Amino acid sequence: MQPIKFKHPRLKWRIAIPARYTDTGRRKVDYFSTREAAESRIKQIQLDGRHALNGKRPLSPHFKSLAETAFAELGNDPAAIIEAIRRYKTSVLTLDHCTVREAVEQFQAFRETRVDKSTLAADAYRLAKLLYRFRAVRLADVSELDLRHFFDGVPNARSVYKSCSVFFNWAKRYKKIAVNPISDIDPPGEYGVNDEVYSPAVFRKMLRIVAGLDAPRGGGEPTRKYAALLPMLVVGGFCGLRPSEIIRTYRNSDAVKTTDVHDKYIEVRAGVAKKTRRGSTRRFVNDPRAIEAFNAWKPHFPDPSKGGFLCPYAARIIKDLKADFSRATKLRFLDNALRNSFCSYLLSFQDVSYGTLAKLAGNSESVLKKHYVEVLPPESGEDWFSIRPASN
Repeated sequence: MQPIKFKHPRLKWRIAIPARYTDTGRRKVDYFSTREAAESRIKQIQLDGRHALNGKRPLSPHFKSLAETAFAELGNDPAAIIEAIRRYKTSVLTLDHCTVREAVEQFQAFRETRVDKSTLAADAYRLAKLLYRFRAVRLADVSELDLRHFFDGVPNARSVYKSCSVFFNWAKRYKKIAVNPISDIDPPGEYGVNDEVYSPAVFRKMLRIVAGLDAPRGGGEPTRKYAALLPMLVVGGFCGLRPSEIIRTYRNSDAVKTTDVHDKYIEVRAGVAKKTRRGSTRRFVNDPRAIEAFNAWKPHFPDPSKGGFLCPYAARIIKDLKADFSRATKLRFLDNALRNSFCSYLLSFQDVSYGTLAKLAGNSESVLKKHYVEVLPPESGEDWFSIRPASN
């Protein structure tokens, strides 16, 4: 076969295909606009024979071997082959073939209005480690073994695993991946449990200094410089609210307000309470010991900020104040110790059960036992909840 010139304004070349290459057993003529296209067609016919004309290519010996192996793996059952192809088409071929970075960006955008900003920021920090490790890799190409090696080499692996687990579950649900590579990986390591509590003596000292009743250091004068910390100490230590429920994470975040404070209880509104899998849970802190201690210290609170928040400043300013206070007094703010102290000291009273405490704290009993409560001597909470501004 050779390209032959043909007098036509557009189709200027033709080839005569011998009868042995056609399904009809007769010679066939094809026309082309360029010589190169005609030569390419000749090569294709010479390589694939009559399959080139019907759009099908013969199976190579290697491909035949692969097909026979796959057929044997599925028990030589034609129905299983068809089902495997169907599953492949409905899972792998329908995926959104995005990179890890693109998927993480979509994940964060999806959750922006569904979780607290503090949770969003924590996930962003942890998932940044995943981004650094895999960069432009396709999400569907990240394997279980890849993740096992990743968790082996990353600090705070259990916390990173927690965010990655939520991310990959979302990716599977929204067709970013066909198989979840993290599903068979157990959480690595253990969470650090911050279960320390303040002693009544230390807590009394902290309260009196921030309220401007005692000087930060010996020989000095009392100051109201740290007064903005008082609502955090009182509402956290005596009423058990979380820092994120007392202090606004950002300037436009919500937190407990003066209008949430009533004669016999403090309301933690749904928009303020920590979001869980069950959604935001509204609750009320109504234990008389907690409310009496709160009311005793409330007159020393600074004026509410614009918007009526009990704590007048957002988290960034409070963080700086805490650091300044610790430098001046040598008293440390322990992680989660205010809430730990509230739970532990309140549970020391015989009339308080884990069930009662769970309702006040907005946690399950199992979470309280594991993370928040230190077993203290019976009635030791009397020294804690009796701390008053007039005491020495």
